Amino acid sequence: GLAGAAALPARASAASAPSGPALIGDNCAIPQYAPGGTQAQAITNWQAATGAVMAEHRVYFTSAPSSVPSWLAQDAAAGRYVAMSFLPPTTIPSSAATAARTAIVNFLAACKAAGVVGAVTFYHEPVREIGSASTYGAVQGFYGPAAAAYYPLCYCGQAAVGGKGIPANYNLYYTAALNAGAVFTTAAIDHYIRDYISGATGQRTSINIADFPPITDPLPFGIYEFGAHEVVFTAAQVSSFYSYLTAFLTARRQAGLPISVISHFTSATCGELSCPPFTTCRAQQLADYATLRAAVS
Repeated sequence: GLAGAAALPARASAASAPSGPALIGDNCAIPQYAPGGTQAQAITNWQAATGAVMAEHRVYFTSAPSSVPSWLAQDAAAGRYVAMSFLPPTTIPSSAATAARTAIVNFLAACKAAGVVGAVTFYHEPVREIGSASTYGAVQGFYGPAAAAYYPLCYCGQAAVGGKGIPANYNLYYTAALNAGAVFTTAAIDHYIRDYISGATGQRTSINIADFPPITDPLPFGIYEFGAHEVVFTAAQVSSFYSYLTAFLTARRQAGLPISVISHFTSATCGELSCPPFTTCRAQQLADYATLRAAVS
């Protein structure tokens, strides 16, 4: 999949991208970290659990809010980088898409005025969420330039088993977006333990995060979602997954390649993907997570 990426860096941009140490964070689901509480309480509890400062907040919108939520203003006040995802209409052109683009622009303008710092992604797992690379390209070409007037764009895909999250698809959708006129500032991947090792057999899968373009492009690269469920996987398997991610990030850092956001994902409900990362094997996961953070600090 690298052949198509060789000529792409000139059409990408590193302006306003995160630099220096990677930004560590989480979506910080309230039901897991502060049941019945607020986002601020969840972040406080996350920081107490991890011993880390939450420098990044992963945020998901289907459509754009009509105003800046109070918790997002709190992210701005804390200097927290906000990695935003949107899922707008995919029929391009259409009146619904035009209205959604206007709403997104208005919202991003309000975020900018409120001091929110971050990046925007449209459809962060495009093969699963959209299906067609041509549709994905049309979506990026329609919404991307308008959003990029306010925030840099991040290209995000999946590293996953089952044929969807393979390097060829990651590169295919990236190329489709660039050909439609999108200009990306950062790139990222979603990658879970279930796509690293089979919970049923305990065998290593064929997926390797290091195989995914455009990580060889001069763009800061990050992990927008990762996680390990301790009920489905053993403590040793979870530790192995963390070691694998740490080795990848260490190699990238040693090669002088930039790293952007490293964001754990916490499910609102305790499903297979990921619960809070510090439960049944708390001490080991805390140590593994600290090692990962140190590799990118």
